[in-house]
Amino acid sequence: MQKKQDEHTESDIVAKPVVKLPSAETFGLTPAKEERLSEIIAAINARTGKSYDSDVAVKAMLQIRDILMKSDKLKASAKNNTVKDFEFSYFDDIDDALIEGLEQNQDFFSLLLNDEEIKREVLGIFTEEIYNSLKKAAEE
Repeated sequence: MQKKQDEHTESDIVAKPVVKLPSAETFGLTPAKEERLSEIIAAINARTGKSYDSDVAVKAMLQIRDILMKSDKLKASAKNNTVKDFEFSYFDDIDDALIEGLEQNQDFFSLLLNDEEIKREVLGIFTEEIYNSLKKAAEE
């Protein structure tokens, strides 16, 4: 048999409904690095006769950087090696990161191209932002 002894009606606990999930370490791209990447893209365009958009190419490079940042192999290598020794693992993993990025983009872009509902849901988020930016740029 259970007996009721105490009753607590007020609580000191404060509700915090927002949860911050752990994520990979983030770091911004400095203007100097962004400028350097833009110069590299311009040199690639001149050398190959292509016309890659600097902003798009920089974003693609940032995607590859994010893939590399999540690599457990690279995390272990950075933990246990000097920068010089880390470079071996880093340059070995670049091809894998490029392939992974290509596969992710190709798969995701194919999904968007083939599913009208998902395409509208995902890319519809940017409608107002793009409209406002383009309208503002046209007025200047």
